[in-house]
Amino acid sequence: AFADGIFEAAGLETRAVAVESARVPSRAQRPAYSALASEKLQTFGLAARPWQAALRDYLKSKGHIA
Repeated sequence: AFADGIFEAAGLETRAVAVESARVPSRAQRPAYSALASEKLQTFGLAARPWQAALRDYLKSKGHIA
């Protein structure tokens, strides 16, 4: 989903292909599920904005999109 979001925001007509992590050789062990939780930001009066908006702003700041 995130990789496809990058391609879409950049105006690229391509899609990522999901691959099971077991098929990618790596010496590091990876957890089966490692989603980033942002709920604790609320403790500090902060909130994470949608990643799509942050991605667009980043791509704009680097000159990749207008």
